[in-house]
Amino acid sequence: MSSQSKSKDYMFYVHIAVILFFMFGFGRIFAPVSTLTPLGMKLLGVFIGVLYGWTFCGILWPSIMGWVAICSTGMLPVADYIKSSFGNDTIVFIIFASIFTGVLAESGLTDFIANWILSRKFCQGNAWNYSAAVLMASFFTANINMLAAVLVFWAIIYSTAEKAGMKKGNPWVTWMIMGVGCATQFGGIVFPFHMVPLVVLGVASGVTGVEVNFLQYMLFAFPTAIAAMLLYIAMGKYVFRFDVSQLEGLDFDVSDKSKLTLNKKQKVGAIYLLLFLVLLLVPNMLPEGNVIRAFLKQQGNVGITFILLASMCWIKIDGKPFVSLQKCAAGGIQWDIVMIFAFVLPFATLFTHEATGVSPAVISTLGPILAGKGELMFIVLILLFAGVLTNFANNMVVGSITVTLMNMVAGGLNLDIMAISCAIVLIISFAFATPSASTASAMCFANEWSDKKTAFKVGILFSVVGIIVFLPIAYVLMSLIF
Repeated sequence: MSSQSKSKDYMFYVHIAVILFFMFGFGRIFAPVSTLTPLGMKLLGVFIGVLYGWTFCGILWPSIMGWVAICSTGMLPVADYIKSSFGNDTIVFIIFASIFTGVLAESGLTDFIANWILSRKFCQGNAWNYSAAVLMASFFTANINMLAAVLVFWAIIYSTAEKAGMKKGNPWVTWMIMGVGCATQFGGIVFPFHMVPLVVLGVASGVTGVEVNFLQYMLFAFPTAIAAMLLYIAMGKYVFRFDVSQLEGLDFDVSDKSKLTLNKKQKVGAIYLLLFLVLLLVPNMLPEGNVIRAFLKQQGNVGITFILLASMCWIKIDGKPFVSLQKCAAGGIQWDIVMIFAFVLPFATLFTHEATGVSPAVISTLGPILAGKGELMFIVLILLFAGVLTNFANNMVVGSITVTLMNMVAGGLNLDIMAISCAIVLIISFAFATPSASTASAMCFANEWSDKKTAFKVGILFSVVGIIVFLPIAYVLMSLIF
């Protein structure tokens, strides 16, 4: 075993020791501070331990140990914690929405979208047009399946680079790899059934008791996500000014001509995608007392997903079943997302319980900073807090924390917490300054074709400029839509 491997193994066990210390030792060793009670100190230790674990060791096992640590405080038994987490309808929706998007990816719908966009004449003969088309194609593909977008469009970038004689670490190649990461990140916030909006808005709904209006969310998310991608493309051409001379004269038509027509399976997948979106949005558009509205409200997002998945099993194409739900469930469920939400949702309620003393501590700490600032300054400071922190810690986690803290300290201000939560989803998507900022960022920095120096330059500048530019945009759109 190499010394480098030994060092990695050593650090892995150091991380485990740190996590376990905070989860089980911190609150029992250190005396309470501020208004925190002994129980509050224990939960604070669990929170720090889980956050540390998510940053350095992944999502799954730190979340599980977090449950064990919470239940060891005596606040509630494991059975009750499981009921408040996996018994929550939002977690059930995450599981079955993951199966649904897995069905769409398996149908080949993502391949059709990618090839259709890349076959447009706009892409041909111009390196920057081609770059923009690849990134926007990955954005729209990520609306359906984020992982598929990464795999498909990174492969296209590798192929293009090899044709042009570009080597690994080329600045344009690095920028494109980062761009696909951005595209999947922003494409993944357009629809509310993807991981970041699901988790953040789910926590917001849990702490406020307010139901998410999917139509309002999409009206906010879609134009801002597209604008963010256009900003990234414009910065590549006019700010970073990457050398694309090797691409001049290259044949950019990398689309598969055999995939430019929807086949039967893809048509069914497209119909189901439209049905899914319509059924999620219609309840917010129909008037009170409407029979259809009443039925869909009664079913909820989970019931709608159940109906669509069950009906898929009735369809046969050329004598074969349209879908195998077992296969799509095996490969489609994103367990990291399920587990992080299963921890965060009940923890947010427990952490702010009056027995912990956390809420008074947060208010006494942040109150003087936010006091007298007014609605506008409060929103700006909250979004800046999320934007800065998200570039050093996982954006889903940061979003959940920010929403919880905001709900604690917003008393006395006439604020729409759900509207601000939608803006937080947007701001925490500008998370590319460091590898730990987001899953997409980690993948981009780890890609062997990326030059780390260029990746840091692109990630830091785009994140900073994006947050600055979109703070006022988010505020204006919130005022118009919500």
